[in-house]
Amino acid sequence: MGRISESLLQDILAKTNFISLYQDKMRLTRKGGKWWGLCPFHAEKTPSFSVDDQRGLFYCFGCQKGGSIIDFLMETDKLGFFEAVEELAERADIKIPAHEGTWNERDDKEELERSSLLGLNEKLASTFHWLLMNHETGKEAKEILLRRGIPETAIKRFSLGYAPADITWLHRFLTGKGYSPEFLARTGLFASRNPRFPLFADRIIFPIVDQRGRYIAFGGRLIRGDGPKYINSPDTL
Repeated sequence: MGRISESLLQDILAKTNFISLYQDKMRLTRKGGKWWGLCPFHAEKTPSFSVDDQRGLFYCFGCQKGGSIIDFLMETDKLGFFEAVEELAERADIKIPAHEGTWNERDDKEELERSSLLGLNEKLASTFHWLLMNHETGKEAKEILLRRGIPETAIKRFSLGYAPADITWLHRFLTGKGYSPEFLARTGLFASRNPRFPLFADRIIFPIVDQRGRYIAFGGRLIRGDGPKYINSPDTL
């Protein structure tokens, strides 16, 4: 059973002009280190759709939809994973070898699960960061970071965040966004014995990214109370 090798995918993405591709679908304006535009996934009058031109990731602060350039093509053009990669390869003038082109229904299901996990992590990273920077619940965590000499520029650059102390919040928040309890139980973000109990509560969050800049896991530092000082979520990708 063939797959797109990681090295080939890296080559394709390295030769992809992310902004040009996004701008084929929408109008973007550069502001504050990112590109912004009206979200193509919901109606809005004020731009809340952001694009990272270095990593090709997108995130909408209005509808909380986010992911990679591949996810974007899959969503806007109604493509499967392999079809989206083929589209990028064609634009990058890269030929996909025949032995890498074999794909079946099982692969699509696995890739859909993987894409969903990446999308969830992207949304959570943005939400944790917003809570740290803008919400009263994250005020103490932000003050701790600043007192330890971590400037706000670094907090923003590395998308540091905060997971609320309320142990019921994360499951309620994600199921409210349409994620099923069965899917959430497979994310590694909840205790195996109690799938509603979050791995992170009252912790400063450090997103973990791969070489392509995708959020693949999280690290969390305890602010107070008992328990391990540092924990990491499992890499389910």
